[in-house]
Amino acid sequence: MFKYFTFKGILCSLKKLIIPAIVCVLAFAILGAGFAFSKAESDESGEITFSVEYTASRAFLISLPDGESQADSIEAELATVATVGALLGNASCRAEVLDALIALYSAEAPAASEPADTESAETTADAKVELTLEELFGKKKGDELDHGDLGGYLATSVASGTPMITLSVTAKDEAFAQNILACYGEYLCGTAMTYIGSGAACTPLGDAIVDSHVSGGMQSITPEGSVYEAMMKYAIIFAFVGAVIAALGIVIIEFFKPTMVDADDFAEYGVKLYGESCTAKKQKMSFAEDAVLRDIEECGYKSIAVVGSIRGARAEATRAELARRISELSGAEVTPVGDALADFSQFELAKNADAVILVERKGKTDRVRFEKLVSLLDDYAVTVVGGVSL
Repeated sequence: MFKYFTFKGILCSLKKLIIPAIVCVLAFAILGAGFAFSKAESDESGEITFSVEYTASRAFLISLPDGESQADSIEAELATVATVGALLGNASCRAEVLDALIALYSAEAPAASEPADTESAETTADAKVELTLEELFGKKKGDELDHGDLGGYLATSVASGTPMITLSVTAKDEAFAQNILACYGEYLCGTAMTYIGSGAACTPLGDAIVDSHVSGGMQSITPEGSVYEAMMKYAIIFAFVGAVIAALGIVIIEFFKPTMVDADDFAEYGVKLYGESCTAKKQKMSFAEDAVLRDIEECGYKSIAVVGSIRGARAEATRAELARRISELSGAEVTPVGDALADFSQFELAKNADAVILVERKGKTDRVRFEKLVSLLDDYAVTVVGGVSL
């Protein structure tokens, strides 16, 4: 088998089996997507898990120099509190707070396990921070931080009718929550007051208060990313596996069942193919018939047998039709022969003829059967006029 194993044979088998190969790849892709979806569905049953969150909060009193009247002073202070709330929500505030946090958690700053300590806003944190700042923000170590990462941590509330604002920071790490609160407090009592001007002052009211609360629920362990991303990932992986299996299948088929690929393969056995110079498929048969007729007339053959190694009713019907047409055109006795390899009585018809014409199909004709047929004809000195490839 190995001597017939060629690259062009593999390409020919791929061309023949391209649709089954594509079906195999698509089937594996669908299987992979289904596997990912079923895995996500089954994991949704999950298990109940609980997590602890910490909320650090601190109140600050905003004051202004006394105005013309007490009512004017209170009104001005309330307006200042509203301005402070807007300042705490802008990007420049988050950028400054992030810079303070980076400095706090860097190697040159005080130990990250200790909360920030400022002159204007003091806070304490007993919990030891073991994670890096990036990991505390839910990122990988070494990832770049952006001020947008601070979004969602800070909440503010204003007591009705009083110039007092309360800052609250919620995080899953106690020290991290207190440190963020301390940095916001430093911004409030420093940069924000400088921006407002007019002698505005910020006074922390007491120490920071830390509350903890437990949240829980069903934890779903799904593949990395969304279910859609997981389905795409597994579909691609399974499709690749399907492509490899399809390729191996084609190679194995070509190895164990090689075929006659082109005219060169037939020429190896001394068989010339008629009609190969004609590129139009519809005209190829008539072109081949004309060439066969010329050879029959030149050699003076009176009886011709149309033989082929391809089995099946369709192949026999094709040989019978070709035999009928050649008989009508040439006037010679042309006999279609069945499976000459399986039925010796059929081979007798070919052996008794002056010459035979082989009807084969490139990419379909089994090389081993074709070799046996040609060898058998050669053993009985049967003349092969040529071959017609359908």
